[in-house]
Amino acid sequence: MSRVNHISWRVSQVTSAVWSIPSVFTVNSGTSTAKLYLFLLVLLSSIFVGCIDNPVQSLTPFYTEDAVIQLPQLEGEWLSFFVFDDDILQMNIKPWVLEGSTVKIFDENGKISVAQTKFFQIEDSYFADIVMANFSLEFFDDFNGDTLASDVNLLANFAFTFWSMSHWRPVHVVYKVQIEEDHTSLVLTPLSFNWLAKILEENPDLIPLIERSDADSPFASPSANATSETWMLLLKKYRNEEKAFPSDQMFKVLLKKYGKAHVLQSYENGNPQVAVFPEDREFADGAQAKANTPISYAENGQIVGFTLNRDWQSPNGLWARAGSWLAYFEENARIESCTLDRDWQSPAGLWLKDGTRVEYFENGQLSRATLAKDWKSPKGKLIKAGTELKFSKDGKVKKSSSE
Repeated sequence: MSRVNHISWRVSQVTSAVWSIPSVFTVNSGTSTAKLYLFLLVLLSSIFVGCIDNPVQSLTPFYTEDAVIQLPQLEGEWLSFFVFDDDILQMNIKPWVLEGSTVKIFDENGKISVAQTKFFQIEDSYFADIVMANFSLEFFDDFNGDTLASDVNLLANFAFTFWSMSHWRPVHVVYKVQIEEDHTSLVLTPLSFNWLAKILEENPDLIPLIERSDADSPFASPSANATSETWMLLLKKYRNEEKAFPSDQMFKVLLKKYGKAHVLQSYENGNPQVAVFPEDREFADGAQAKANTPISYAENGQIVGFTLNRDWQSPNGLWARAGSWLAYFEENARIESCTLDRDWQSPAGLWLKDGTRVEYFENGQLSRATLAKDWKSPKGKLIKAGTELKFSKDGKVKKSSSE
């Protein structure tokens, strides 16, 4: 089964990007929850063993004033996405706003962070120098590693916050900027620290590095302390070097102009794989997708997943929660998973708990659910409320675990 699975993230968003907005993780996988956990765990493992590259951080600007340019056509609100290899993550928050050299960044509670941005040009290449004004590490102060594996929201939050680590202090980070001709899409790729370190092995005096006092931190790459003129010469020489701005091993930022319809990924047959529309979209079964959030499609053009705009009662009677990700099976358009908006009695008679994720097999049988009330199984066993049940395809209880 080839499809894009996708889960909304509750994030305390402060990113090193420039502008942005709403959020979703897309992972090419067969099963939703398990594969997403696996992807995030692999991602975190890569982070801590150094497989994922860090951006270069500088104590001085990467530009000289004569190279600074104005791009008023970029002002306004933007959807933002992380891109790593072929996976895309959209931020599920209020639109971020670019006004001149200031970027207003909102978290899910509407709290504002501010980034100062300077665009500059070197010959035919564009760059953005970005400094976050008020990034905070509060999440890490409260972080409890024991809960990481059991809470996908914390796991997602952690991975997201890691990407922002390049701006956890007032340092400059430079991005190469690819701008579409209609100015509705930007890709920002940061300068690679791993690449710079190799350059400095041959010429250690080119860019002075200052080791951080917190050397035991997994994020503690040295800060650079070159002059802006030196940075300009280096960027001019290597601006088209793939290893300097790598397409893999780095988190890139994809920015899409808010209020525009965008196809983010397409299959070779021309059908969209992931698309974002500026308006709510209603489908044949009455479910409504939330505006400005991705909709995932199968290769045949069938809808396989989207974020619900409103509470919705499915044809088989269950209520799904607004703002949750609703997934369908590609083979038969049955619901694969959804988050319940209220306690619900299944056709088999058991009551399922409000706010829990319900998963199904392709044949429509329950695969996983959490009980809202005590339930007597067909074998006569009393199973307590709050117990998570896992079923076999023939409807038998395969496993149960209490909260």
